[in-house]
Amino acid sequence: MWLTRHNRNLFDDEWLNDPIRHGHCCFQPRADLEKNENDYRLYLELPGVIKNAVQVEVESGWLKIHGEKKRPEGELEEISSERYFGKFARTFRLGQGIDSDNIQVNFENGVLQVVLPRRDEVRKRQININ
Repeated sequence: MWLTRHNRNLFDDEWLNDPIRHGHCCFQPRADLEKNENDYRLYLELPGVIKNAVQVEVESGWLKIHGEKKRPEGELEEISSERYFGKFARTFRLGQGIDSDNIQVNFENGVLQVVLPRRDEVRKRQININ
């Protein structure tokens, strides 16, 4: 699923990438978004990044993910490189339907998973007919 197809439908119609810069950011990790009845799940690819080098913050309705991917020590002189090293950041606006107090974050095999629970009042529910 491409995020760009859903720009106008998520988090109160505002799925914004990096409106706030964190210094000189050299790359933006790729992201996927999934949705189910209870939550949204955001996945960021961070191959080669260690868990302690990633920070996830929520502030004033913004989800901020940033960190740094360091070049391994002892590598030979570089002739050509297609890998990214240095600081990275992604910033996303959270809508009012997200329960920001209960966000969960997991990091495994180079993929950061952010579970964004939906507030009870915005979840779809079946209403019985009398």
